[in-house]
Amino acid sequence: MNSQRPPQRPARPPLTREEAMRRQAYRKMQQRRQMQRRVAILAIAALFIIFTVILISVALHRSSEPTGLPDTTTTAGTTTASPATTSPDETTAPAAKDITICIDPGHGFDDPGATTAHLGELTESDVTLAIGLKLRDELTARGYTVIMTHDTNDIPAGTPAGEQYLFGLAKRTAFANEKKPDFFLSIHGDTFEDDSVQGSRVYFQSITGADNTAITAIAQNFVDALTLALPDAKKAPMLKEMADDNAYYVLRNVDMPAVLVEVGFASNAADAANMLDEAWQAKIAAALADGVDRNFAQ
Repeated sequence: MNSQRPPQRPARPPLTREEAMRRQAYRKMQQRRQMQRRVAILAIAALFIIFTVILISVALHRSSEPTGLPDTTTTAGTTTASPATTSPDETTAPAAKDITICIDPGHGFDDPGATTAHLGELTESDVTLAIGLKLRDELTARGYTVIMTHDTNDIPAGTPAGEQYLFGLAKRTAFANEKKPDFFLSIHGDTFEDDSVQGSRVYFQSITGADNTAITAIAQNFVDALTLALPDAKKAPMLKEMADDNAYYVLRNVDMPAVLVEVGFASNAADAANMLDEAWQAKIAAALADGVDRNFAQ
């Protein structure tokens, strides 16, 4: 038996101050890394829990919604199904029509059109724009594509002070000819020195020696639509033919079928009161849309 003890390792020399600081820094770094790993693990676990809760909530919500199938009840061994219902959007959504209508609210910007005491602070251009916007919405709801020569009377920003901004007749007709709509409808209000004159009028251009049957029928359809919409009018809507170059500028300078509608006389107290009434404006807009339907409904 060997009684000798195994040789002992020589004692480590004491750490220098620099070594001790490095060792301490290393330990702190290891502790920091370990803490970061723990935080990362906790964050991942928290996200997993939140995601799981969301999935469960969505699943519970879907399970509580109607299945979309008609309810069935069983009576005496027979099964009956309740009638399926259709949402309003599904029943009232209009079929798109391959027809483009250009609406031209008369006057506007620096050109107010007719101004009468009956209209107060408003002008013809205010009335025609209000009706034009209502007509735009009505036609759009019926599936037509609608463009407007202008949808505001506000003078564009940047117009030099003191200068006029007139989107005049030449520019309006050029705009329509460039866009190539299927129909051009200009909206105006009339005036007359005899303030008893009232009623609406539909103007169209005829060409001497040409076949004017189509445009006459188009204009008549608007007269008929206005007549039905205004059964209580004291003056029935009138059809007004304007031959050749005696026609209004917009009628003779657009390349598509066109009519100009004078909705009433601002010089007449009763007509002016109607022209200022929003409900009446909406009625006129709907009647003009009916006129479009009479001519272009597919």
